[in-house]
Amino acid sequence: MPKISLSGPAQLLAAIPYHLGFRPDRSIVVVCFHDKRLGLMARLDAASTEHAAFAAASLLPALVREAPTSVAIVGFEQTAGETMPLSDALATGVGLERIPLRERLVVRDGWWFGIGCDCCPAEGSPMPADADVPALATFVGLGQAVLGTRDAMTRLIEPLDPITTGHDALVSAISDWQESYAWALVTDVDEQLGVVADIGFGPGGRELDDDFGSGLDDEYGTEFDDGLGIAFGHGYDDPDADRDPPFVGAGFDEGGPPRRVMIDTSLLCWHALLCDEITDVTLEAMVPQLVGPLRFAELRDAIIAWICPGTMRLEHVDPDLVAQLQVCLGDDLRAPEQPPDPSPAPSPAASGERWPALTPAQDWAAVLVPRAMVARLERLCRATPSPHAAPVLSVFAAYAWWAGNGMKAGMAVDRALEIEGEHRLCGLIRTALDHGVRAPLRGWAA
Repeated sequence: MPKISLSGPAQLLAAIPYHLGFRPDRSIVVVCFHDKRLGLMARLDAASTEHAAFAAASLLPALVREAPTSVAIVGFEQTAGETMPLSDALATGVGLERIPLRERLVVRDGWWFGIGCDCCPAEGSPMPADADVPALATFVGLGQAVLGTRDAMTRLIEPLDPITTGHDALVSAISDWQESYAWALVTDVDEQLGVVADIGFGPGGRELDDDFGSGLDDEYGTEFDDGLGIAFGHGYDDPDADRDPPFVGAGFDEGGPPRRVMIDTSLLCWHALLCDEITDVTLEAMVPQLVGPLRFAELRDAIIAWICPGTMRLEHVDPDLVAQLQVCLGDDLRAPEQPPDPSPAPSPAASGERWPALTPAQDWAAVLVPRAMVARLERLCRATPSPHAAPVLSVFAAYAWWAGNGMKAGMAVDRALEIEGEHRLCGLIRTALDHGVRAPLRGWAA
């Protein structure tokens, strides 16, 4: 990982959007320093005087746990003074917590200003162009794109629009996969019905009626070959047409696909997605096999445990399922169990040096895992219809959190909780983000 050196407040201000992934507006960003390294970077919406104290108090516990050697408070404004209530409240709060305040800055209309600083010009200084900050070229080389607004980043994970052609058929195909898998879990019919009811498959989809039990069969319509020797397809002529139950029980005497085959097929699809081996057409055909399993906690958590080592322990996953993960996903999608020895921390700033060069700290997990993995998971989020989107967003959020991108993780869990307010995993990740809890690095316990 190349070091990214920033000299002075202007270059830090230019780099903040590359850390966040978008250009903040009407926001306060708190930057934590550990000597010469950047640590936690937290963004809050600008708050009125009435709400500023509460907003500052909500962030202070996370800052205390971060234990920075100093912090900078930066306001991004459209109107002069709109970030000052929250900036003042945060400055007071960090002072009470005995956290050294390094800088208070404001960015507005292409200029930056120092607050309470004798050496910064009162009329402000022009923001440098990105091309004039050499460090930003390194960010670009690492895949750190900058979007214009936070809403633009949110759209990267927005579920499939309901007016999209084939949306309803895709909802039915995912529900069918989940229904078929639920039938495969147990042998007793009453237990089968209970399993399907417990997972709540297909929210907003078909109700449990006389048609219940229809699943994978030979009526999927157009098939697509993914190049792995597996055929996929969906899009019934009539998604609500009566179909015979595919099988009863785990013995599969009625000809339905065995549970192991369903899992293997799903994991092969996940491998193809994460290795970027599929076209948009093939992705659409694979969505039931990619999304369907995520409604089952043991399958969802196994995928997370494999691609996010340290967050969920493989020893808590069924050994047979671990063996399937090994065969189908492979070691290329799993990080080593232990990170390499960390490089020595840079020495503290020399006495009297007000603004030393900065080297942003990068989580080891975020360095070695290709940043393209996040984009591939975003691609699946956009291909998934809303009734089935929350489990997909939970996997995306877990990965983004593990890789050190709390901003994207927060957007994903918030969107998932809009769809399913009681989604447990997303609720847990939201709590962790709210308390500034960092995901464990690869192979390290939390």
